[in-house]
Amino acid sequence: RAALTSMARSVQGLQARPDCVLVDGCNRPPQLLAPGEQWTRGSRKAAEADVAQAKLSKWFAPKPKPQAEAKAPAPVDDGVWRPKRVEAVIQGDARVPSISAASVLAKVHRDSLMDELHEKYPAYGFSSHKGYGTEAHMEAIRTHGVCPQHRRSFGPIREILGLGEDDAPTRPAGGLAGFFT
Repeated sequence: RAALTSMARSVQGLQARPDCVLVDGCNRPPQLLAPGEQWTRGSRKAAEADVAQAKLSKWFAPKPKPQAEAKAPAPVDDGVWRPKRVEAVIQGDARVPSISAASVLAKVHRDSLMDELHEKYPAYGFSSHKGYGTEAHMEAIRTHGVCPQHRRSFGPIREILGLGEDDAPTRPAGGLAGFFT
């Protein structure tokens, strides 16, 4: 969910306002969608069942009657810009060059942020694990505790802090937000 929120912030921060935005994966950031639009495609098994059902139904369904052209949903005027379409592309970083490029740029930026965090918190080894939950990273957290930049929504961090499911995940002042300005 954090990645989708970050993606939405990045798209909404664009100076150019594209009609269509392609995102990698099966989920579309809910903040970029009009109210009522579904943000996830669901499971692969459900999608395969839908395809199989569509193939079967063409043999058993009554012939459709011609219908009037469907109207596009009315634009929402809540003061927030949204693209007209947001398309999720499964394995997009392998299939769409612009998604591949964005993926590389995001990883380079994240690695740079992790190097900065390593300077501030060397005991955690951010420069080597780049924020992934490796065993060395988890051991550093067990040894040194949680630093302000650790996501409170991440299960192992919530567990270490004794946060329950009902506790709202928060990030103390001084979190990563300052790195993104």
